[in-house]
Amino acid sequence: MGRTIVLGLVYGSAYALLGLGIVLIYKGSRVFNFAQAEFGTVAAFTVYLARSNGLPYPIAIVLALAVAVLMGLAVERFVVQPLFDAPKVTLLVATAGVALGSIALQLFLGGAKLRAYPPAIRGTAFRPFGVATTWQQLLIVFALVVFAVALAAFFSRSFLGLAVLAVAQEPTAANLSGISVKRVSALVWGLAALLGGAAGVLATALQESGFTPGYVTANFLIFAFVASVIGGITSLPGAVVGGLVLGVAQQVTLTYVGEIGWVRDNLPGSQEIMTFVLLLVILTFRPNGLLGKEA
Repeated sequence: MGRTIVLGLVYGSAYALLGLGIVLIYKGSRVFNFAQAEFGTVAAFTVYLARSNGLPYPIAIVLALAVAVLMGLAVERFVVQPLFDAPKVTLLVATAGVALGSIALQLFLGGAKLRAYPPAIRGTAFRPFGVATTWQQLLIVFALVVFAVALAAFFSRSFLGLAVLAVAQEPTAANLSGISVKRVSALVWGLAALLGGAAGVLATALQESGFTPGYVTANFLIFAFVASVIGGITSLPGAVVGGLVLGVAQQVTLTYVGEIGWVRDNLPGSQEIMTFVLLLVILTFRPNGLLGKEA
């Protein structure tokens, strides 16, 4: 059981980091960003390339996060702004196009071969419940805590944070009061890209067998969306709670349900089935999510 909880918190933290970015953009523009996980994949490729060229790990990570933020700003400037007044569904489809274009470019430049880079910190950190927890696993959880606390302080104590909240609640009134809606949009996309980049860099290092183009999108994006909706798509704390709840629930399913003979033979996707059962159950009783409020 201890291993199940630890792995659930680790993967749940990755979902939560991506989910925070999804919620940030939804709060700011009411758009679901399907390119969120590609910020993470691009950041992971940047770390791989930087390490392959001999750069120290800390510099590689900083460079990767910078590339992710630049990608987020570029998407906001060249995709979101031109479609600022378009129907929201148009923006949603545009972000899906960005994700597909990013994956296609990765395939074109480097092919579909597996790549891998080592954890930022090797070795076992400690053994809660008698389960060996690596420093890399601990680093993902720590990163979630740091980003969650930083975002809480940003939105409660800074003028920029209050400006983002004002634009999210009433963009027209915020614009009339002197707040630049487009600059706030760029800020939100930059922050979301930073969160996606952090999730991609840290989670991909756990994949010892290697990763391919679109890795974070294929393995984390849908779960991050589900976590965001479970927690409340308008709630940043909800994204954290939803990610951790979903991560633990998935690992419990894999450990105790997925190993039942009939389930293993007939329902190989038990983890995915449980994910959407959990989503349906929570939304049946809490339509706005665990911590969400009516938009």
